[in-house]
Amino acid sequence: MSIMHFKEWVLKEDQKSLAKAYTDLLSNVPQDPIHHPEGDALTHIRLVRKSIQEAVKRLSALKRSPVFSEILQNIDFNVSNEELQILYIAAWLHDIGKATATTIGGVNYSFLRQMDLSYQNDPSKIRAIGHDDIKHYGPLIGSLGPIAPESTKSLYLNNKEIINFIIDHHMSFRKGEGFSRSFIRAYFDNGKVINDQKVKLLLILMWADKMGRTPEAVQNAIKDNESGLLDSAKKSIDQKSKEERTSARRTSAADPVSMAKALVAKGLSPIQVRSAIKGKFPNIDDESLSAMLN
Repeated sequence: MSIMHFKEWVLKEDQKSLAKAYTDLLSNVPQDPIHHPEGDALTHIRLVRKSIQEAVKRLSALKRSPVFSEILQNIDFNVSNEELQILYIAAWLHDIGKATATTIGGVNYSFLRQMDLSYQNDPSKIRAIGHDDIKHYGPLIGSLGPIAPESTKSLYLNNKEIINFIIDHHMSFRKGEGFSRSFIRAYFDNGKVINDQKVKLLLILMWADKMGRTPEAVQNAIKDNESGLLDSAKKSIDQKSKEERTSARRTSAADPVSMAKALVAKGLSPIQVRSAIKGKFPNIDDESLSAMLN
């Protein structure tokens, strides 16, 4: 496979050493053919990079749809040139961890390649579990640092927090499920994605990631993302409702009058209310208690 052209990653003709090192890392790294019929990791990454601007258009259109308009109402998917450069480098780096995380039938592919061993395993047993973990992608990005031009290193280092955030979370919709509850608590509000640049760029990369496949595979992959986003919004609404109920309970228990009203509203008998109030506020006198219940 020929060395790729890094047109948008500030790489020119005199940066061939970086392009070659990157290509050597990821060319021929296999992927599960069911989810990645397009081929090896390098082929996928190139397609993801090419899909960035189309992903922006798709998400902008999705925001206008009735189902997703509220969920995405806080996000403006227009991107600045600086954000576009961040997305390009995030696309190049989002799957770099596959170079060391990929296994075939439980055997690490980098070991097989190093030992020049072929494999006869079922291709469906190809896995890249943990490639989005910094323990895999961190050292590989670091290995490219010494041969990267200053402009490229500056682009990464100046935006390291955002880029690593994107890499860390680009696989968060596994099995069609949404984000984790901790992620939702931080970046959703009552069913809506909050206005946060990191999340905006993450969503764009996640959509481009699904589009970096053969045309036949893209539609189902995008549907998985949409299901994950809907699931996250639902969890966010559920979390908000639960928090409000918890807050109401805490407020009602803060003073005997509020607590008495809440217990009566729940249908507890006067005897049950008296017992509960006495248990919470043992110093309350019977006259005050009777006044609350009348």
